[in-house]
Amino acid sequence: MTFKKAYQRTGRILNVSCVPSDPHSPMILANYITAPNCVVWSAVLASAAVPGILNPVVLMKKSRDGSLIPYLFGHKWKDGSLRTDIPLKALNLHFNVRFSIVSQVNPHINIFFLQLSGLCRPSSNAPARAWLAWWLHWLRDRVISQARSQQVAESTATSRTAATPVRPGLE
Repeated sequence: MTFKKAYQRTGRILNVSCVPSDPHSPMILANYITAPNCVVWSAVLASAAVPGILNPVVLMKKSRDGSLIPYLFGHKWKDGSLRTDIPLKALNLHFNVRFSIVSQVNPHINIFFLQLSGLCRPSSNAPARAWLAWWLHWLRDRVISQARSQQVAESTATSRTAATPVRPGLE
């Protein structure tokens, strides 16, 4: 599903921030205005690509014929919070957001700050890092699985609609 289609179906605006692997390129706040044909699951994967744990990914977009092709010349993207944790300037520019209330949940950060002793200092606990890597890979696989299931459901619904004859008087 693309950002445009998600907005048309729900009337809600989804924003996903991503930064390119190239350090000199600007970040993107992907939504139905800035990236209407970008596929949501690819932006979510890019936004979850924390360096050292998940590799940057290529954003994908839907072409006019419905096939997936690389977005923005196939550049690779990663977690947007690496440069701007909350993209307030972009939100202000596109949606006139002046104030924000943010509840940020980053469960993957806890292992870097908490040790078994309870002291708040960086932890070098190897099992914790392994758990984090497993959790992020599981999350990535879950997002990909759901995206593929949704694509299959959409293509099945499209083929059923195309195969169903329209009877006169029932349009």
